[in-house]
Amino acid sequence: MKTMVTGLTAILALSACAKQPEDIRPQEVSAANYQFLSCEEMAVEAKRINASLEGAEDDRRTGAFVDNFFGAGGLLPMSRVLDDSVRRVGSLKGQQIAIREAWDARNCQV
Repeated sequence: MKTMVTGLTAILALSACAKQPEDIRPQEVSAANYQFLSCEEMAVEAKRINASLEGAEDDRRTGAFVDNFFGAGGLLPMSRVLDDSVRRVGSLKGQQIAIREAWDARNCQV
């Protein structure tokens, strides 16, 4: 029983270490990257970024699960070895903010 409690405690502690998508901060991306686009082009690019972010967040959730699973066995956080989903989510979140700023600066309408 004591071993089971210790194991559950270790799993809970490790799960706190794995970064979930909502915990990842956006990277800084300049709105100037998008200011040359027309409003229509920005709308298309925003949809692409949103779809990519959704996929990257799914990848990160899977990576967090893998980290927790293998971390419980005392191994390396495997998702950090196998992919860069944390960096990708942060970059896409930054792009999302930057395109929104460019959209607002050009007074684009929905």
